[in-house]
Amino acid sequence: MSKEWDLNIFFRKDYNADTEETTMDDVLTINPVVWTMEDGVTQTWYTDIIYTTTFAEARYLRSQYAEKEYGYDWTDNLENFLEIAPPRLASLLKTLPEPGKFFDEHLLSLVG
Repeated sequence: MSKEWDLNIFFRKDYNADTEETTMDDVLTINPVVWTMEDGVTQTWYTDIIYTTTFAEARYLRSQYAEKEYGYDWTDNLENFLEIAPPRLASLLKTLPEPGKFFDEHLLSLVG
C-alpha cells in the first residue's frame, strides 16, 4: 500500500444561528491527511492534526493558490506544498512522522 501526506487547506466557515450569517476566517487551516493507494483504489484518512496560518501566511499562500483556480478549500501533496511554504509552516510540517508509520500507529487503531 502506498501512503503519502496530503494537505487539506481551507478557510474555515462559521455560521451564526442568531444572525443567520456565515463568516469566513481570514487565515487558513491546514489539516494533514494520509493519502493511500492499494490495488488502484485511493482513500484519504483524515487526522486530528490542525495548523492555522497567520494572516500574512494566508495572504502569501493565496497568491500561490489563486481563488479562481482553487476556491476556498483545496488539497496539495506535502512535497509540493513545502516548495512554496512559508518558513514557519514548513518547519511545522517537516515534523510530521513518516505517513506509513502514522497510519499504522494512529489511523488503523481507529478503524479496527
